[in-house]
Amino acid sequence: MNAKLQRLCAWCGVGCTLIWLLGFWPLAHFFTPHAPSWTAEQVVAFYQTDTNRIRIGLIALGFGACLYLPWCASITTQLRRIEGPHSVMAWSQLGLGSIFVWVFFLPVMIWLCIAYRPFETSPELMWRMNDMAWLCFINPVCIIFFQGLAIGFTILSDKRAQPIFPRWFGFFNIWLVIIYLPGSLVPLFKSGPFAWNGILAWWIPLTMFVIWMVSFTYLLLAAIKRQEQEETAARAPAVSRLAAATN
Repeated sequence: MNAKLQRLCAWCGVGCTLIWLLGFWPLAHFFTPHAPSWTAEQVVAFYQTDTNRIRIGLIALGFGACLYLPWCASITTQLRRIEGPHSVMAWSQLGLGSIFVWVFFLPVMIWLCIAYRPFETSPELMWRMNDMAWLCFINPVCIIFFQGLAIGFTILSDKRAQPIFPRWFGFFNIWLVIIYLPGSLVPLFKSGPFAWNGILAWWIPLTMFVIWMVSFTYLLLAAIKRQEQEETAARAPAVSRLAAATN
């Protein structure tokens, strides 16, 4: 098995999380979303203040987004051990994870377009583009909803004595995607808990997403270690027979 590469891909989950928090918080100052109630003048003032810092933060976010895909690939590798050669849920998870990268990347590019000419673009256009970016970022929860279901149902289908992932984590994935659902309602609200900066659409899902990525990375590393040990143990009798035949 390619244990080193699997571990590298698993650690990409932590890398993705850290880069996103760094880019979103101290650099771009996007950690608290721009309120939907902001006027065009407020949006313009934000992008015209310390513009290079915002640009650098958004560039970092783009790199962080790309790390999500190898992390999903490591998940698929372990899920295939559960499903076997016909791994429809594992491949579905990888496909949905690939699309989800664009949920990160597309808004970043829109925000960068706004920050590229903040003194030359009309306030009305910057206002609309900012709305587009935040809606593209918060609203497509349907992607991670079905990704989480594919992961959760696969984990729960593991019937081996020592499951690759604990059963509680399968239920956790299913419960988690329900937590994300309020994000699908953000086009209907401009204030309150269901707005894109509200507690139900942003703060709770964001917190749970970070917990999910960190805890999943820990469980992935544990699963890779057990796989390595199992394959080493399986090879031991063959090595012993070869040594005996040689002697």
